[in-house]
Amino acid sequence: MPFYHIQHSASLAPSQRQNLATSLTNLHAQTFNTPSLFVNIKFTAHADSNAEDFFVGGNRKDGTNVIFAYVRGGGGRGQEGFDKLAKEMEACWDEVVGNQEKLQGIFIVPGLVARERGLAIPVVGKEAQWLEENWSDFEKMAAAGDEDFKGLVDEVKKRPELLQSF
Repeated sequence: MPFYHIQHSASLAPSQRQNLATSLTNLHAQTFNTPSLFVNIKFTAHADSNAEDFFVGGNRKDGTNVIFAYVRGGGGRGQEGFDKLAKEMEACWDEVVGNQEKLQGIFIVPGLVARERGLAIPVVGKEAQWLEENWSDFEKMAAAGDEDFKGLVDEVKKRPELLQSF
């Protein structure tokens, strides 16, 4: 459902990418009561400073590390909640990467409309209903051997709060 795009000049080891992806996935899943299967994260490294340019105030900046978070808005998700999310995202970065490679910005863009796995993503506040409506398909995909949906079914069974309407 959400899409996090981490653009970085910091040299992140594969383990750091994994740890940051895990931290942000857990943060989003807990904050918004979302199954982790639907949290998408992409890393774009800027090893070659000429490959992509980042400008602030019209001036080119080297060594930038930013996170763009495209999330669903509405349903009571307001400025205060997104400010808290941004602060916690920054804490995830600092814990995994450290203070030597500063995060220059976090940009949260609410209002996401998307399709994943052939399904329209749910409206904010209707997640449990959406899970219920699609549950039999998720179980069939898990039974057919889809590892992602096996994980989803297991997670939902461990997190009953995801199925408030069941």
